[in-house]
Amino acid sequence: MKVIVHVNEKDKWNMAVGNIKNILKDDPTLTVEMLVHGNPIVNLREADANKLGFYSEISELASKGVVFAACNNTLTKMEIKKEELCDFVEVVPAGVMELIKKQNEGYAYVKP
Repeated sequence: MKVIVHVNEKDKWNMAVGNIKNILKDDPTLTVEMLVHGNPIVNLREADANKLGFYSEISELASKGVVFAACNNTLTKMEIKKEELCDFVEVVPAGVMELIKKQNEGYAYVKP
């Protein structure tokens, strides 16, 4: 199975990360992607992730194969450079299109 976790609200970040941990605890073989756009994208900036205490947690998930995808449209709008992101973050052209594409590929959609 494949799962895409959609995060576009900052107050849902912890819940989304918790969902991913629980999903992987139940089945570590799942393919999991966390698609981030809107305000919570700042949590993928390495400086912010370290400052807020998220870096080690999401870095560990990335080492287990979780894909963290950031919306390029949001990065542009918020004037965030790709180089500011954690090194394991993938940039996708448009978050909404990534969701459509992944669901078309059979990913289950989770929105905390």
